[in-house]
Amino acid sequence: MSDFAERFEDLRVRQPAHAIANEVYEAFAGCRDYGFRDHIQRASVSSGEVRSLLYLAQDGQYMSAESVASMRGKACGLSVGIAAFRRTL
Repeated sequence: MSDFAERFEDLRVRQPAHAIANEVYEAFAGCRDYGFRDHIQRASVSSGEVRSLLYLAQDGQYMSAESVASMRGKACGLSVGIAAFRRTL
């Protein structure tokens, strides 16, 4: 199989981005701070913005430090993948 993606869905960087967006939506579905919840859910398509908002989530005790660290690690990995993808363009 070629490394060239034939379709958007085949992009390797899209797949973890999709998973992180779903994880953010699930993690904050029950958050009663509707402004924050809506903001982070909208930001879930931006790994950098999610990383920033996760610090606020931890400060506001919306998530445990361990959950934030796990999700932030995934977002950092995604940022690295996006940067690598951009270099190939």
